[in-house]
Amino acid sequence: GTIQVDGSNPNAVNTYSFDVRTKQTVTYTITATGTQAPVISWLVVSRTGDAEEIQPNDSIPGTSGSVIRDTNGKAMQAHGGSAAAMKEGTGEGCVNIDLDGDGQITEGKTVYLWYGEDKTNNTRPVDGVKCYVSTDLYNWTDKGTVLYLQSSILPIEESAEKAITSSAGANGTGTTQSYPAMQL
Repeated sequence: GTIQVDGSNPNAVNTYSFDVRTKQTVTYTITATGTQAPVISWLVVSRTGDAEEIQPNDSIPGTSGSVIRDTNGKAMQAHGGSAAAMKEGTGEGCVNIDLDGDGQITEGKTVYLWYGEDKTNNTRPVDGVKCYVSTDLYNWTDKGTVLYLQSSILPIEESAEKAITSSAGANGTGTTQSYPAMQL
């Protein structure tokens, strides 16, 4: 449908509702029809009704070019990466960290960590390196970006767990800064 907004009141809040089918594409076209330029300070699209439940994976596609989805239903962004197996716990060869985020450190539990390039925005160079965690190799939970490009690092809170990055300044001297290695 078409929504028309009267531009004579710049502070007006206009609310419209319409139904959209699942996976239907909605395009917003803004056209000026007078001397005032159209301005949208914010646009909210909300879903009502029952949310579509994401089913756990019991296999992976295995076909070249197939999309593997994470536990949120989003396409995984870990290109050119690899997975590493680690064990939770205090025993030999284990790490005393809750790797899978279930709230407990389970002695001997194998957890897989998949690291790879984040190509969400089709940028070159890539946006950074993402990490996904799984206990069954089928269902992967997005743990976020664990390695940022130097130019895209945002201010962060201080943490006891750090990763060190360094760069040379214009005069050749190095500067060193600390950033969290991974948030589990």
